[in-house]
Amino acid sequence: MRLLIDGYNLLHQSDLMGTGHGAAWLERARQRLIDTIAAYLEPQDLPQTTIVFDRHSGKQIDAHQVDSSGIQIFYAVDHPEADDLIEDLIAKSSHPKQLTVVSSDHRLQKAIDRRGGKSVDADIWYERLLAGQVTTGAKKTKQGRGNRQTKRGKSHKPDSPLTDEQLARWLDRFNADAIQDELSSLAEEPSPIPKPCPPALPQPKAKPAKKATKQKPQPKPPKKPAPPRSKKKQPAMKPDDLSKRKLQQENYNPFPEGYTDDLWDE
Repeated sequence: MRLLIDGYNLLHQSDLMGTGHGAAWLERARQRLIDTIAAYLEPQDLPQTTIVFDRHSGKQIDAHQVDSSGIQIFYAVDHPEADDLIEDLIAKSSHPKQLTVVSSDHRLQKAIDRRGGKSVDADIWYERLLAGQVTTGAKKTKQGRGNRQTKRGKSHKPDSPLTDEQLARWLDRFNADAIQDELSSLAEEPSPIPKPCPPALPQPKAKPAKKATKQKPQPKPPKKPAPPRSKKKQPAMKPDDLSKRKLQQENYNPFPEGYTDDLWDE
């Protein structure tokens, strides 16, 4: 034995409990847990796995059973509860350092720690199981891998067809009655008659767009040359002319001669 599981502790930490009440509902929940563990563990790990449940309150049941997958099942028939039986199994283990206890109960975690083994919380172990990360370290056998689900989410074909008991377990796990009722209700409901679609109106054909022609740039007219400006040079004045102009300016009288004669006569 390498893997010791606290059954109900793990069941309550998983998504396999479901809703209901009564002995039959609890039995189906236990079987869903066993089938899930068997589907995700390696074939060589199944005989090394032990699941312990509390005492069954209904019909008489054997204290020790072996599931069809090879998993060992114990019921605390001669013990007050499953924790007491798990502590006895830990104490009687011949190789406690190779033993891993799956439980969130601190009492069981301390019991396996005292003997040098390992303990894992139930919720953490369940997540690892679904991720394909759980192994007991047992050597692989030459037998086929069975219907174990791999990490990629694909399952291998079983070596032999399912028995009626196994088929009933899987149908119960996936709630086949509810699925069948849903399918029956869908079959009874008349399917709505689709309304005919109106015929599509013909659309006018679009005229093909004319290709845009590139216009050649027109040459610019040449600029007319501006007419040359005529520059007339003024003749330079001679020195004699300059002296005459100065004399004229000095002797210039704006009053003509005899302009004031009338004033003097008066």
